[in-house]
Amino acid sequence: HRIEVFNLKDKPKLEGYDQIFLVSGIYGGKCKPELLEYVQGWNKSNTEKVILMTSSASDMKQTELREVIESVGIAVHDKEFLCKGSFLVMGLTHPNKTDLLEAVSFVEQVLKG
Repeated sequence: HRIEVFNLKDKPKLEGYDQIFLVSGIYGGKCKPELLEYVQGWNKSNTEKVILMTSSASDMKQTELREVIESVGIAVHDKEFLCKGSFLVMGLTHPNKTDLLEAVSFVEQVLKG
């Protein structure tokens, strides 16, 4: 599998991808509004499926992001990778090496189908 990496802050034109692994975080219990706005501009020509990978100090899933992606007609993988993140004094050692290895394992499992 060939994997390309993009920074969504650059608002890349993502078109024709089978799968997009969307790595982001939850901040103060919410998805970043800029990310929600960006994915609202997507459509089925962008990709067939999105796989969410999330970092959060409170182990929250990307419910709002999932809903926005599905509302534009793109499928979202049923499993979401969750990684402990840090906020103020909580989770200061995360993400750590173990978290990153688990993220790689998750991607490998998804790619195998």
